[in-house]
Amino acid sequence: MSPPRANVAEPFPAPDALPDGVEVQHARARDFVVPDGTAALVLTDPPWHLSAADVWEELAETAARVLRPGGHLATYCGQLMLPHALKVLGARLDYRWTAAALRSGAQPVWGRAWVICKWRPILVFQCGADVRRRQFFDVLGASVALPSEKGGHPWQQPEAEASYLIERLTDPGDLVIDPFCG
Repeated sequence: MSPPRANVAEPFPAPDALPDGVEVQHARARDFVVPDGTAALVLTDPPWHLSAADVWEELAETAARVLRPGGHLATYCGQLMLPHALKVLGARLDYRWTAAALRSGAQPVWGRAWVICKWRPILVFQCGADVRRRQFFDVLGASVALPSEKGGHPWQQPEAEASYLIERLTDPGDLVIDPFCG
């Protein structure tokens, strides 16, 4: 059994060289080393299983701390976690919208639902008013449902969705963080 990790951010070894200005930290969301009020976007995919409900509190706390006025949180959320996530995130941030990320393969939703699911919610919250009045489509992959991309991680989401949300919700040079990356 390995010893518990320290509650400080430390560099995470990247397999390939990163572009200039890109830094990867491996830390709990609460321990992210990001100055308060500096991020334009928190784009993430926390654990969806109901036993991980506490990470949503951590996400809400972190996003409220690091987002600048008008900044956004865009987070994937499992359908069974929606009521909890909306309540917890809404206590610290302003709800903006729920986008649907369509999927080409049917994914079963286990637990009490037993539904064959073809989309994933992306919850969008903001820190105060959207001072830049950013628009985005609320159905991603509408013309062609995006295929699964699992090359980097078993729970990886399509890179095209991340690129689209970053493009629509930020400007070049803005700070984007993912507190549940890898």
